[in-house]
Amino acid sequence: GGGAGKKGRKRRRGGGGGNAALIDGAVQVTDQEAVDMAHWLLRNEGLFVGSSSAMNVVAACRVARRLPLDSVVVTVICDSGQRHQTRFWNRSFVEGFQGRGLRWPDAGVLAAGPAPETEDADRRFCMR
Repeated sequence: GGGAGKKGRKRRRGGGGGNAALIDGAVQVTDQEAVDMAHWLLRNEGLFVGSSSAMNVVAACRVARRLPLDSVVVTVICDSGQRHQTRFWNRSFVEGFQGRGLRWPDAGVLAAGPAPETEDADRRFCMR
């Protein structure tokens, strides 16, 4: 496998039974991006997702923005919001989350979708 700083695939230990997996890369997602995406997905797609699914979709959108317009990106929506009602889907919890200053999504976020990762990133939202 590749070492730190080398391009290409990295071999990482998988979650089950010590299996190794090839990983092409990783995308870091903020808590706020996950909250915003989960609310956007519920309002616009009717999907009641948990935090892991919301993070997966944010990451897939980032990857999609870097690819040609006719590219296909696939991700996994792996959890429901059902088990996240007391924390991730609880406004009081989100706004008070460990003093991180998270905000409950407003109508602007719900209509337009989460902001791109940088100011100069392509402004199109991947779900449109």
